[in-house]
Amino acid sequence: MAWDEFTRDGVKGYTGDAPIDAFAVALADIAASYEDQFKRKPTVVELLRALTTVLRASPERFVSDPAGVDFDSLSVKRDAAARQQVVLDFSQWEAGYSDRENPGYYVVWKKKNPDLDLLRIEDFGKPAETLKCDFTVLTTEPDLTDEVAQALIIQTVLRTFTQNYYSKACTTLVFTNRKTGRSWTVAFAG
Repeated sequence: MAWDEFTRDGVKGYTGDAPIDAFAVALADIAASYEDQFKRKPTVVELLRALTTVLRASPERFVSDPAGVDFDSLSVKRDAAARQQVVLDFSQWEAGYSDRENPGYYVVWKKKNPDLDLLRIEDFGKPAETLKCDFTVLTTEPDLTDEVAQALIIQTVLRTFTQNYYSKACTTLVFTNRKTGRSWTVAFAG
């Protein structure tokens, strides 16, 4: 097991495989809890809140230098675009499939308003390495950005509704907003 000396914020410290592995296990457990409850991973702020709560309760149990630490000041600095990122509670969204047209299409809606489809996604066809995700936003809600549409398609349609049917074959998703013509590609790890 390797231990490395480092300096952060002018303070020297040590880290190694064991503490990093232990953190990875703890974070995986926390992420699984969020996936069970909210169908998403926790945000960085949620992780910091949990860490702050534990450290504030009995800091001397976990760290050798708790004196003078303002645990509420632990923060994440982001640029303006990242601060505007929306955190979705996927448990509040649902997807379905309509075969009223040929070919059929997927739709996504909020559970609180199931009669109002917000996204239409064209049929993906057979599983392939690259999956085309052509979608149309069916609402004028400003919060339904391309990034939100992408997250909803991946979580509510590809993971939940189709039960990861496309996950084994697909490694790349190509999204196209049919209203704006914007197209982009993302890696997909099912």
